[in-house]
Amino acid sequence: FWLKHSNEQRTQAKPCSEMAVLSDHGSHCSIKECRQRDFLPFTCDLCREVFCLDHFRYAAHSCPKAGGLDNRVLVCPLCGKGVKLIP
Repeated sequence: FWLKHSNEQRTQAKPCSEMAVLSDHGSHCSIKECRQRDFLPFTCDLCREVFCLDHFRYAAHSCPKAGGLDNRVLVCPLCGKGVKLIP
């Protein structure tokens, strides 16, 4: 069966003109040193620039409009209150 099945596949192979075409869609990361082509790019909701997975966070691309939006906190193990981190 296997040999017969393999022979059938060889005779039914599609010619090169019907093979899949690689897409030329996508966007390049806006970071000048990166410029990685990403097919699922991120658009920053503040500066509206396009970024790859490595640079989509505000801090990763030094977003000029994200000042004061870093609201990370540590929870104090003694009192349970949040303590704001200042980067």
